[in-house]
Amino acid sequence: MEKIFYQGKELLPPRQHLALKAIFGTEKGKGLLAAFLRDVLSMDVEKAEDVTLLNNEIFEEYDGNKQIAPDLRVRTSNNDYINIEIHLAEREDIIPRSMYYHANLVASQESWKKGNPDRSRAISLFILDFILFPEEEVWYNEYKFGCEDGEELTDLSMISFLELPKVRKACQGKEALSASECWGLFLSARDGEVMEMLKKQ
Repeated sequence: MEKIFYQGKELLPPRQHLALKAIFGTEKGKGLLAAFLRDVLSMDVEKAEDVTLLNNEIFEEYDGNKQIAPDLRVRTSNNDYINIEIHLAEREDIIPRSMYYHANLVASQESWKKGNPDRSRAISLFILDFILFPEEEVWYNEYKFGCEDGEELTDLSMISFLELPKVRKACQGKEALSASECWGLFLSARDGEVMEMLKKQ
């Protein structure tokens, strides 16, 4: 398994599933999670108390032989529901897979289970260690329900993709990074030099 050597320690890269859950998926990591949601997804969360970690249920079979579950599922103090899923290997079915995860997120909301949907938002973030949209230079994309003329139907549902290889390219040679760029570079880190650079930001 790939490792990062930093300050004399051997660490898992942040983009590894176990590392991602260790960083964000514990009570101690909720402050970092709140900052990540605020900086990357522009969520209205300021502190650890604004996020609740939910049990990551194992969904029904997706492809007939494999059970899947989100890496992280979160509810905010505004009653927004968020899935965070990371994929290291390129896969052709990432779009239908993302729709499957997102549909389960929507259906898991308590108000939907009671047959009385409210204004809770459902947001799915897919962090990819490969390029999904080669024709675009931007490394973060959001998709919502709308019509062909661009008019938005609702803000209650959103699927977003963060492409780590594009973050690394976009940040090359930059002295000052935005908060979202710092998070993207952190998640894409492959060596201790990146960690040391981020420490100075």
